[in-house]
Amino acid sequence: MRPRIYRRLLLILGLTAGLTRLTAQSTVFIVRHADRGPEEPDAHLTALGLRRADELARLLADANIRQVYTTEFTRTRQTAAPTAKLAKVDPVVVRQDDVDGLVVKIRAVLREGESTLVVGHRSTVPKIARALGGSEIKPLASDEFSRVIVLTIFPDGRTSVVTLRYGLKPQPPIVTPPAWRHGCGRCWRHSAHGRDVEGLTRRRSP
Repeated sequence: MRPRIYRRLLLILGLTAGLTRLTAQSTVFIVRHADRGPEEPDAHLTALGLRRADELARLLADANIRQVYTTEFTRTRQTAAPTAKLAKVDPVVVRQDDVDGLVVKIRAVLREGESTLVVGHRSTVPKIARALGGSEIKPLASDEFSRVIVLTIFPDGRTSVVTLRYGLKPQPPIVTPPAWRHGCGRCWRHSAHGRDVEGLTRRRSP
């Protein structure tokens, strides 16, 4: 009986230790800036991009964001702004080309149970994730703004990566028929197709 009790005790202790490690993790959320306009080189977010930035803030509302990093470009600062405001955090600006410096800053302030938001660019998101210990990240498409890389860093140095999606998909434009002038013989009702449909409807009516 005693060996069985010991085995159960070891199992409980192991599970407890595992739970302790899991609750002592730090999380880094890495995203590309939201949907941008055509301006070069410092584009602003489009109306859809601003809505996506709000969606990001809602997604991370309970994530205990304590640090926010952006680049020097307006589109990254606009993307981070709603989340930073909700978390009451002042974003830190790090130049786009200084990935190594950014990683040093992130690691210097990692705290157990706290989270960090990093808003980068299409070319830098995979580099940042890899530099923080994550696996290879699939390159982002030019029109891809919805990916969230969730990088969990454990006290023993292990990392795990999960990919999420957020925001709203662009809706296709609504095509409305031409506004024909009624009675001119060119509106839908008076067109050949319209007359055919109306005639068919009348013939089918009881």
